[in-house]
Amino acid sequence: MNRKAFTLVELLVVIAIIGILIGMLVPAVQSARESSRRATCMNNIKQLGIGLTAYHTANGKFPPAMTLPFSENPNYTYNWGPNWVILILPYLDANPLYNKFNPVSLTLPLPTTTASSMVPISDSTNLVARSTTLSVMLCPTDIWNKNAYQPGPTRPNDAPNWARGNYAANGSVQQLAGNGDGMQDYDWTTIYYRGVMGCNTSLSLDQVKDGASCTILVAEIRAGLSPSDNRGVWAMGAVGPSALWGDGVTDDQGPDNPMEYADDVADCDNLTNSLGNTFLTQERMGCYSGNGNDQATARSRHLGGVNSVFCDGSVHFISDFIDSNPGWSINSAADLHVWEKLLVSSDGMLLDPSMWDATH
Repeated sequence: MNRKAFTLVELLVVIAIIGILIGMLVPAVQSARESSRRATCMNNIKQLGIGLTAYHTANGKFPPAMTLPFSENPNYTYNWGPNWVILILPYLDANPLYNKFNPVSLTLPLPTTTASSMVPISDSTNLVARSTTLSVMLCPTDIWNKNAYQPGPTRPNDAPNWARGNYAANGSVQQLAGNGDGMQDYDWTTIYYRGVMGCNTSLSLDQVKDGASCTILVAEIRAGLSPSDNRGVWAMGAVGPSALWGDGVTDDQGPDNPMEYADDVADCDNLTNSLGNTFLTQERMGCYSGNGNDQATARSRHLGGVNSVFCDGSVHFISDFIDSNPGWSINSAADLHVWEKLLVSSDGMLLDPSMWDATH
């Protein structure tokens, strides 16, 4: 007798097989997509390393992470000068964007510079430039960038419309001191704190005593989770928006630190009130409810770590589980663990890549 249809059992078997295949396929597709996004992210940070190297070749040293009048407090100022990203735009084939900034805003502050004698990046003449999305600064794994998420004012005097980014300069493992003359601050003069790009100051490769291949230049950060969260703002030279500081002390050691009050960034009290500490902790974006910017560590949405570019231009993936300082303070070079040694430029301790490179 000829059969004209499948039996119910046969249909159920076929459906079950299809379900199993889909269940196997979806994770594979997601993994492939993340591999592609991570590759793009690594290429972007590689390009930033090339731009920073070109800047170094032209100027004899790396750019400062942030600039501001020496009379200003970098924890609370609104009068930011050009940061490291703005300064390397000509070396990233981004001259048109660089030229959109007010020319007076691009002059590096001198010791005699005052707020009244400069045009800060927050000025309305720089609105178009600072609100421009810069693709090389974006990691596609960070979902908040899909919406070109921009923060509104984080404090009463903050200017609006700052585009997001995902990479930050290596400043210091100690929290940012409240002095615009960053060359004199303990976070820079202490050799077991100092990174590579500081506040109104920076190093040359000759001054990176631990070796260019063992010192982080730039690492990933995540864009803020609300309009008032200024983390990951590429044109703002503050800790959190585009610079790493204090990522070796107190409660913010190591990449993707999960502590509740980890980052100390502006207007965190509004952020915790709107999103809640539980959500921020789950996202590994905890922050302290203060009003200043003096502490932020490397973060990403990649599974298990962050991308970074070193002073020699090499790109590496640093594991969240890297050995880091378990205490709350660093009182000598002996207190530095692997993570802090990669950030500190002059502690005199060289490392084997097998101790920190997650690709080994």
